[in-house]
Amino acid sequence: MIYFAFSAWPCSAWDQNPVIITGTGSFGSGSNQLNEPRDVAIDNYFNIYVSDAFNHRIQKYINGSTSGITLTSGGGSGPSQVNYPTGLWIDPDGNLYVTDYFNCRVMKYNNISFASLSIPIVGQAVAGGSCGTGLNQLKDPVAVLTDDLRNVYVCENGNNRVTRWAPGSTSGTVIAGIGNGATGNGTNGLSCPFGFHLDSNSTLYIADSCNHRIQKWLSGASTGITVTAIGYPLDVLVDSYGIMYVSSGGTIHRFYPNSTSGTIVASVALGTSFGFKFDAIGNLYVTEYYTGVLKKFNLVSTACVPLSWYGVQRNVDLSTLSNDWSECYRGTYAVALNETILTSILNACNKGQLLLACRPVNTSLLTVAAMGLRADVLFNCSSSSSCTHAANGVGWYYSNNYSWGFVSNNDTVSRNPCDTTQANPSYGLCWYTGQLSGGLQCGANILSPLNYTNFERIIYHS
Repeated sequence: MIYFAFSAWPCSAWDQNPVIITGTGSFGSGSNQLNEPRDVAIDNYFNIYVSDAFNHRIQKYINGSTSGITLTSGGGSGPSQVNYPTGLWIDPDGNLYVTDYFNCRVMKYNNISFASLSIPIVGQAVAGGSCGTGLNQLKDPVAVLTDDLRNVYVCENGNNRVTRWAPGSTSGTVIAGIGNGATGNGTNGLSCPFGFHLDSNSTLYIADSCNHRIQKWLSGASTGITVTAIGYPLDVLVDSYGIMYVSSGGTIHRFYPNSTSGTIVASVALGTSFGFKFDAIGNLYVTEYYTGVLKKFNLVSTACVPLSWYGVQRNVDLSTLSNDWSECYRGTYAVALNETILTSILNACNKGQLLLACRPVNTSLLTVAAMGLRADVLFNCSSSSSCTHAANGVGWYYSNNYSWGFVSNNDTVSRNPCDTTQANPSYGLCWYTGQLSGGLQCGANILSPLNYTNFERIIYHS
């Protein structure tokens, strides 16, 4: 279920002059034209598939071709037909799943990548087949995906819900949304969802479009958590680093973990991007709904600025830091890092690499400092007393309601919520999070409330 398998993803960049894969800029039904393209999928052979919605067809583009092969046989409800196809998904076995909007069903087509594929392709309905709010029905299905057990997940725009269909089942189970077709803007509701993503922990991320938010729905939960508010989200993907990508208003936004503020990584014609995908090497494909075009943004860089430090550093002169780094937060230990403050910090410190440091106020040298990829620095240890994440010679830990800090490489910790029993305390840093006070450690200095104002936390990003 994870699209991303290449390194240094947090700092990736794409060419802002996209290549047109297919489409002329005006609607049509020719082999090089599209009419309201809704979604795109890429198989392991870099063949491209597009749901050409208003032409009621699925188009396949052999790697490098700008002319598509029509796989289906026109609008209708037969096994080789689709009536306004929307979402696309290819499972690891090479099977193609299509949300067949007006037929209120999900179609599965086996072994779609084979060169010897018979056309028109013949599929079978694996979810729905009639329109309504019943658990054996779908209404306005717009997105589909599968998990490792080949359960089929369907995002139902018209029923304001996500349902899961076990293999061979004739009915689904509601796993997100109120469930009876009703719209809602509370934690248990959705309103015209358009896209979703399922991660390896079976956590759903849902583009809750009419509520202008992305909802995170943990496996088995009856309510969702808003991870960001955004104009009118139409699709969402999350990579293996926990970085979230959202299409909204004709732009693709990137959100780093624990940040509610995104940055734009690609733009197309305003308000036209329903579906987007990445291929196996990180190129970005985006549909333009109102122009009838599929665009490809080539990956041009995956490299972060090289981490110039390995391991925890002591007595650091900031003038030795490269110009690629900039300060994004400074505050004394007296500031309690509650949820509001943490959110503000992580929104300000929104780049792919972070540096944590501390020192006495009005001094120049950093007492202790360490740098790493954002995903490593923010590795979620929750309230585990012994958890650390070793990366770049540093043992990192983070929680938004316990503590945040580091130790030297593989040193052990005993967090409660900070650790004062380390083997090498002069190489440690710990900040209380979600507590009533600031605290606590800056190298060998274990602070008390009386001297919280005498030490400051500093964060740089790059």
